Amino acid sequence: MTALRSGRAARNRGGAAAQRVLIDTDCGVDDAVAAAILLSNPATAVAGIGTTDGNCSASQAAINVTRLLACAGCADTPLSVGTPSLPLRTVSPHGSDGFGDVYDRSISPRATTESPSQRIVRSGRERPGELVLLALGPLTNLAAALDLDANALRRFRRVVICGGMGFRDEAAVVRQRYPEYLVKGDTNTALNPDATERVVQAPGTFTWIGMNVTGLFRFRVDRVCAEPPRDPLAALLREIHGKYIAHCTSYYRATEPIFTSHDGVAATLVANPSLIRSQQPGVPAVESLRSVSSSRPELWAQHSTAPGYPKTSQHHFVTAVNERKVADCIAAAFRGVRGGPRTVDS
Repeated sequence: MTALRSGRAARNRGGAAAQRVLIDTDCGVDDAVAAAILLSNPATAVAGIGTTDGNCSASQAAINVTRLLACAGCADTPLSVGTPSLPLRTVSPHGSDGFGDVYDRSISPRATTESPSQRIVRSGRERPGELVLLALGPLTNLAAALDLDANALRRFRRVVICGGMGFRDEAAVVRQRYPEYLVKGDTNTALNPDATERVVQAPGTFTWIGMNVTGLFRFRVDRVCAEPPRDPLAALLREIHGKYIAHCTSYYRATEPIFTSHDGVAATLVANPSLIRSQQPGVPAVESLRSVSSSRPELWAQHSTAPGYPKTSQHHFVTAVNERKVADCIAAAFRGVRGGPRTVDS
C-alpha cells in the first residue's frame, strides 16, 4: 500500500469526484484522527478547518491543526481560529493542550483573518448544496454562523454532527452494551447547550453520529500499532495518544491498553458513507439538555415530530454501521495507509 504523503496536497485542493468537507473542530487527539482520515482519503477534499473551544481552547486547537497539517503535507489548507467562548477545561484526558502535552507550544498558526463562522457562511453561499460541514466539537461556531445568516447551515449538502446519544427509546440497548456512556454523556453537545439548541432548530439537512454508534469502538493499542508508522501523520497520532490511552484504559477498566475514537468514527462515515448500515429520521430532544435529572446534559433523538418543529429542518440519526470496516479504516490511519484499507465497500 502507498504512504499518505504521495499526492495528498493535490487531492485536497479538490477534484470533480472529491467530496468537499469543511471541518469545525476543538482539535483533541480523536479530532486529529478524524482529520487524518479525511486528509488522506482520495474521496474527500478538505476545503478548510475552523477551531472552537472544547478539548482545549480554540487558539490551542489552531496550533494543533497547524502541526497536523504540516505532517499531512497540507499546510496550505485554510485555517480559521475561533474566539474564546467556553471556560477552559482544567483537566482533560486529551491533556492540557489537547495533544497529550507531548509538544512545546511555540508554533504560530498560519490562520486567515476570517472567523470560522464567517467561513461557514461564505462557503455555503459560494458553493450551495456542494459542501459537507463536519462538526467535531461544541457547536459554537455553527450557532455563530446562524447569527450572521439564519440560512447558513441550509446551504450545505448536509451538516454532519459527531454528537448526541442516539434514539431515546434505545437507551436500554446503550446501557447494556456500554453503560459508561449514560454516565459520561456526549461532550460535544453538552459543553455549549445554548449553541446546540440553536443549531437543532435551524433549517438544514443534518446527520447525527452519536454515542450509540461511536461508543461501539474500543481499539487495542497492541493491534492498531503493531507495525512502525509509515508516515509522519501516523507518527503524530501515536505520539499524542499517550495520556488518552491511559485515561481510556482506566475508565473502561480494560485489561489491555485501549483508546476510543469517536470523531474518527464520524470522519470515517463521511469519507465512506457506504459503511452506514442504517439511519433513521428523527428530532433531537433538545429539552433533555436542560434536564436536572442527569449528572450531565444529554441530547437524545425522538421518532415523533414535536409540535411546532420547523419543517425546514431534516435530521437523520445513524443507528448501525459496518463495525469491522469502520475499525479497519481508523486502524489504517495509525499505520499511515492512504485512504484506509483497500476494501471499504459495505
